[in-house]
Amino acid sequence: MKPLLSAIKRIELEARKIDGVISLAQGLPGLSSDNMIREAATQAINNGYADRYSFSAGLPELRKELSVFLQKQHLNYNPDSEIIIAVGAVEALSSIALSLLEPGDEAITLTPTYFANYRNIVSVARGVLKPVPFDEKSNWRIDFEVLEKTISNKTKLLILCNPNNPTGSVIPKDDLVKLAELALTHNFVIVLDDVYHDIYFGEKPYVLCEDTRFQNNVLRIVSFSKVFAMCGWRIAALHGPERLIQQIIPVHDVLVNCAPVVSQYAVLEGLKHFDRIAEEARTTYKTQRDFAVQELNKLSDYFEFSTPDGAYYIFPKLKNIKDDDAFCMDVLKKAKVALVPGSDSGPGGEGHVRICFGRSMEELEEGMRRFQEYFRQL
Repeated sequence: MKPLLSAIKRIELEARKIDGVISLAQGLPGLSSDNMIREAATQAINNGYADRYSFSAGLPELRKELSVFLQKQHLNYNPDSEIIIAVGAVEALSSIALSLLEPGDEAITLTPTYFANYRNIVSVARGVLKPVPFDEKSNWRIDFEVLEKTISNKTKLLILCNPNNPTGSVIPKDDLVKLAELALTHNFVIVLDDVYHDIYFGEKPYVLCEDTRFQNNVLRIVSFSKVFAMCGWRIAALHGPERLIQQIIPVHDVLVNCAPVVSQYAVLEGLKHFDRIAEEARTTYKTQRDFAVQELNKLSDYFEFSTPDGAYYIFPKLKNIKDDDAFCMDVLKKAKVALVPGSDSGPGGEGHVRICFGRSMEELEEGMRRFQEYFRQL
């Protein structure tokens, strides 16, 4: 199967053809990178540090700083052999798939999720992606009965986004542990796409790597795009057991050589201020989440939804409207608001729309005003 452009990108391209569109589609943060991060990047450029390659796995000082950062979360990884600095989470996922999948191997993902990209990544690696829908009625919990029927002797990876994009749900610790036990029993690797790990509005999401029983079967991606508002800097980290990381490094090297060095120096500084930056981001996104929930509740005749516990998306289910793709195109043309059709998120996403409340408050307020006006005109 050839890669296909995701609905997120397709909607954004259509939106650019229309003047005055408010986009609540693509998951771009409305925040800006912290001044300390920007100053570190400027200094790296002025000192000539960004003119050179780093090691393929990343700057040694950044990997060491990241190792210390992880230790504070009870995660112990050797900076020399168990950490890679990647060109964003998508490159990390691509390197994993190309390293660990043989043609015909299967990867499972729990849907709705970042399905279009996962499908494309697994397809490029000549694998087969098997979707397993969450149980929406239980607030998007894992349906273990369906999952266990899907696991086969061809299953090599299970890709999991937590907190989830697009539902905003956070998977409970008990479910994650049960998932890890299945990985041990059936000998597959869990890939934690933890892009939104530090954007949560209640209890902090549990990380499987905290339990040493499971570390040998878990790879975890830590992205700086969202919490540091560094989407365009293309920088993330991957940590896992040495046996897997050393398989992945050669593929990562072929794909990108190394992550942008200027971005590596920027993240090195950002990690020193992580707690402050992350708390400021959570405070902002919680305020915007509460506003979005308040405004969507005014449209209860048209939607039903769960209040998200993490990430910066709401995933309402449309009432009496089945074609979510046509609905999003109609809203784009008539209200000049860009949304993402839920069907792009895989099985279980049909009949929903994804709304990003992570943009600026000004964009969110105007977008919700137009959205409400759209329904008043029906």
